[in-house]
Amino acid sequence: MKTSLLLFLLILFASSAIAQQPDEVSPDDGRLYIGAGITTIPYHIYYKERKNTGLVRSGYFTPITIALRYELSERASVQVSIGYGGDTHEIEGIGGTFDNPVHFTARSRTNAIAFPVSGQFILLNAFKRFPVYATASMIPVFGTTKASVTENSIVVSDTKDKGMDIFAIAGLGGRYKISNRFTGYLEYYFFKKNLTGGNSMHYDWEQFATRSRRIYKSLALGVNYRLQKVE
Repeated sequence: MKTSLLLFLLILFASSAIAQQPDEVSPDDGRLYIGAGITTIPYHIYYKERKNTGLVRSGYFTPITIALRYELSERASVQVSIGYGGDTHEIEGIGGTFDNPVHFTARSRTNAIAFPVSGQFILLNAFKRFPVYATASMIPVFGTTKASVTENSIVVSDTKDKGMDIFAIAGLGGRYKISNRFTGYLEYYFFKKNLTGGNSMHYDWEQFATRSRRIYKSLALGVNYRLQKVE
């Protein structure tokens, strides 16, 4: 059902762009925006042949993005972005035996680059200053995770994983016109799926958390700046 909804939104964006394409775009139309955004959504790359021991987190990241958005019409727009996210995890413990204790430390560092491609379609524009829109994105992601384990300060494991997954998300958003140049936005994503890797409802998407935490872990917000001249 959710996958069908995502496909419906993508088709809606595409058909709107074809039906409402402007005859001619003037350099002064102000249709191009540059923006920056953050999200609370945790993504997880599932490395196909993971080498690390699994003692520490691997492949998780939450990206910060910069984007170019272009208005195809009064209602439809497309957006391309690039994002970066990382994660560091470390645990320490005591193992071995009573007579021969072993102090171990496990560390990991994940770095990931995301390339979201998005479509947006305004559903409600009764108040020109605060339009409400549907949004959907396809997000290819490439990431690496370096992990190591030391026992009594001696490195016993040193690995590097790398790989790529593709995510799909969809939801609703609202924009607020701050000025002729600046627009802020807040988005809530009710659909999140890793299309090429695993999907742990508990660890990845926190579907068994409290309602307030599920909402908090499904948000994106940011600001856009109109690049072209406004009359």
